[in-house]
Amino acid sequence: MSTLCRLCAHVKQFSRPICASKDVCRTLLSDAYRCHDAWMNRLQSPILSKVAFNEFILDVYNKFEKGKGNILDLDILTNKIENVHDKEVEFMDRILQQFRGTPDGSQVSRSIIHGVVRGYIDNNLTDSLLPMIKDKLTYGLHLDVLSANILMDHFIKKEMYHEASQIAYDMMLQEDFSNQVTNLLSLYSTTKLLYHPIEQESSKQEAGEGEEEEEEWEAVGVIDYPFYDDHFSIQSERFLHGKTLYMLGKKLGGIDGRSLQLVGLGMYDKFPQAMKLLQDWMSNTDGAIVLQGVVTRFHDLLQNASTRDPEEPEKDFGLLRIEDEIHKLKLTPTEKEDSIKDWQGIKERLQSENKISSDDLETNISNYVNSEISQYEQSDITELKSLIESWENRRQNWLDQQMKDFIRQQKMDEIQEKIIELEEREELLSYYTYENEIKLAGLRAPIPHKEPIKKKVLDEDEIEERKLADQKKRKIKKK
Repeated sequence: MSTLCRLCAHVKQFSRPICASKDVCRTLLSDAYRCHDAWMNRLQSPILSKVAFNEFILDVYNKFEKGKGNILDLDILTNKIENVHDKEVEFMDRILQQFRGTPDGSQVSRSIIHGVVRGYIDNNLTDSLLPMIKDKLTYGLHLDVLSANILMDHFIKKEMYHEASQIAYDMMLQEDFSNQVTNLLSLYSTTKLLYHPIEQESSKQEAGEGEEEEEEWEAVGVIDYPFYDDHFSIQSERFLHGKTLYMLGKKLGGIDGRSLQLVGLGMYDKFPQAMKLLQDWMSNTDGAIVLQGVVTRFHDLLQNASTRDPEEPEKDFGLLRIEDEIHKLKLTPTEKEDSIKDWQGIKERLQSENKISSDDLETNISNYVNSEISQYEQSDITELKSLIESWENRRQNWLDQQMKDFIRQQKMDEIQEKIIELEEREELLSYYTYENEIKLAGLRAPIPHKEPIKKKVLDEDEIEERKLADQKKRKIKKK
């Protein structure tokens, strides 16, 4: 059995039916969190009330195609997303890409991001939304904590823990768990995914293991050395999940936080770091320090960890890819064997010193999040209502400024046309005033000297040829 198959088998053992948890079918946040009334009331503003999305999107699309679109166009459009058809989804995708190339597109405003997130949620387009959020370079959709919370809660309500965890990964990459609601929702969704995983990525990897990639060569000016920063360069979703759990566990603390750190580092293939942490906890912490289920999970992750051959030849510089740098971080067979021996000693010590608790991590996290999250909602609700009002005022200011610019440009064009007209009239009047002088100047102007045309001097042969040609012409005429 391959390593991947063993991991998949363990995932099934570790998982449990989703319906086992009592609170799984509810949204964690109250209905008031989305500020639905304030969000819908903005549609009554003079600007948005006069716009029909299905017509306006064509106008905006054409403007951006001609390079004339601006931030106000996109802000109005994203705040009026409704009744979206497949073709309009393509238009939105194209418009957002083109906006990134404008001077205002270097940092997409929060009002546009909220409009996109809420519009796509309301129109059941979250499958199209997630790829855009991941592709920061193309779309620039950097979620703030409020839009991230609304989107995560939407996925949690639908038991879509994998999708909710994608948002948690995004916040981890931004290293922003400062908002308590964001922290709790991320904690909830990633823990749920730990117990209710999907096998999408694993099956794709397993299917592709036996396939050889066709090499494509192209000429380049410079060969870049692949750099793996262990953060933004992470490609494996298992690593993203593990690092997110580790960061959330550090923030949580306690036995549940330590358990999250342990399983997170195991999923992240940081086995030596995890065992060093365990030794520190055993030396400095009284009572149980980790949960039994997590100890079992870490044990299986270590046993099934893939290794690299320390004797394998180095690739040529031009053939190196980032996957090769990631491969170098794997344990060698000797290092894995040493790690397993160290782990056996640590595990025996954990058991002998009663450092392992039989509590369930999923239940503990669910209870903790449900008991804590409501107390942090009100501050976010107040902030979101204030933001919605400020966005409406800013939208009006943008429109007023655009009208001023349009009127100013119109006046400048009128002045320019008037100047051209006056110059033409002045030129005409000047002609009649100085008509006699102009004619006299023309008479006095020197006549340009023409060079006489030099006749070509023919030699005797050329003269004879011409005579013969003339004689032939005369004979033809007589006939």
